[in-house]
Amino acid sequence: MSKACTNCKVEKSADDFHLSSQAKDGRASHCKACVNSRKRESRARVYTQENRRKWNLQNRYKMTPAEVDAMRAKQNGCCAICAKDLQKFHIDHCHTSGRVRGLLCHRCNTRLGGVDDAVWRAAAMRYLGVA
Repeated sequence: MSKACTNCKVEKSADDFHLSSQAKDGRASHCKACVNSRKRESRARVYTQENRRKWNLQNRYKMTPAEVDAMRAKQNGCCAICAKDLQKFHIDHCHTSGRVRGLLCHRCNTRLGGVDDAVWRAAAMRYLGVA
């Protein structure tokens, strides 16, 4: 059995069409190649780098790109701790409350990483011989 794709108008084998319980012949009207092409185009349009950034900011920090840009401007484009220029930055936040504190450079962010964790901080102080 063969069927013509309603999109590309090419006559193809029935195996080149997805199963469809809604179609009279049990096969979708668009061939698999056309469906895959349309899905690829849709993903390229929807999953852009800018859209991923917006989604991550909203879901992780409840912020918009404009709010991050405003925070960066408020910090004069510098790290909130060492005051060096920020090329790439990390959004510093409390892991308990989720509250955003500021923008940090990679070095300050990694140094500050264990401060929120009281158990880790106590173990680090013991290791250093401070406590």
